[in-house]
Amino acid sequence: MYIINQYKAFFKILLIGLFSASTFFLKAQTRLEINDLKKEYDKIKQNQSSINSESVDQDNNLQLSTEEFRVKASRLNNVDSLDVDISKFFGYKFFRKNNDFEFWDNLPITADYVLGSGDEVILSLWGETQLRKKYIISRDGEIYDERAGLLSLSGKSIKEAEKYLYSEFSKVFSTLKGNSPKTFLDVTLGEIKSINVNFVGEVKYPGVYPLHPFSNVISGLIQIGGPDTTGSLREISIVRGGNKYKTIDIYDYLLRGSTPKNIQLRDQDIVLVPPRLSSVFIDSFIVRPGIYEIKPEEKLSNLIEYAGGLTHKSSSIVSIKAVRNEFNGYYNLDKSNTISINNGDSVTVLPVLESLSEVELIGQVKRPGKY
Repeated sequence: MYIINQYKAFFKILLIGLFSASTFFLKAQTRLEINDLKKEYDKIKQNQSSINSESVDQDNNLQLSTEEFRVKASRLNNVDSLDVDISKFFGYKFFRKNNDFEFWDNLPITADYVLGSGDEVILSLWGETQLRKKYIISRDGEIYDERAGLLSLSGKSIKEAEKYLYSEFSKVFSTLKGNSPKTFLDVTLGEIKSINVNFVGEVKYPGVYPLHPFSNVISGLIQIGGPDTTGSLREISIVRGGNKYKTIDIYDYLLRGSTPKNIQLRDQDIVLVPPRLSSVFIDSFIVRPGIYEIKPEEKLSNLIEYAGGLTHKSSSIVSIKAVRNEFNGYYNLDKSNTISINNGDSVTVLPVLESLSEVELIGQVKRPGKY
């Protein structure tokens, strides 16, 4: 019995030992597998990081190549580039130059200024009747006077308002009437409303702007930064009430000092600057080299006029590098009023070739040399 118990104890110890050993080997194997997995994971992570790094480098290279392409493209087509030298384009610098000066605060009242809601009207009567009163035009376009009643002024110019008020107050003050009146009437503006004008198309900063009410198209464009170089200076439109009211050619103003008529802006007007009609480059022996905008019907003579004319060293010959190759060549300026210029053409005015006739005397002469 004792021997049997000893065997049982031995087998029990043996089983426990085997179990412990197997557990030890399993744990060891598990640790090895975990270490192997960790190494493999670190390796994969390192490879992934390398791949990501290469991907970023490729993206950077792609961005760089895209940027290089954009720069090269802008150099090849500098006329239509977004990053252009504004000084090369005639007329645009005018609108950038003065936009820091609030000169419009001193603009005089124009004869065609139209009264509207928010304007302050000052009525003065002097002579036998003394009266000075201020009225604010209501949203309905009217003012109220306890003597004359409701008076509609919206939509009238200052001159028209003065005539209208004279007619209405003459019914109250009889001394205003007759060939020898004893009372006199005057109407002026006090505080004035701003107007909201929409600037759209190819302008530097498109949007709706509150402007001084005496603003016209030119002063309005100065206030908002002017047209962009992609925009036209030759066909700027005022859209009023859904219809094209007026078209302005800024070249007439800049080159001839001709102020366009009826370009006073009104509340809710839309100033539309369309894309530039054309871009023609002229250089060399010309007063004002640069890029000009030419209308379809205009000729080489118009381009030379816009560029300030020829210098004293210019010849009567120009070279035209045309977009349409059949028009490439040399032309005499005598026929400049018949030579068409197209978008993208480049004109070079050639100089006068200086010629010198001289003779060199050598040998047995008293005074050898060039004569």
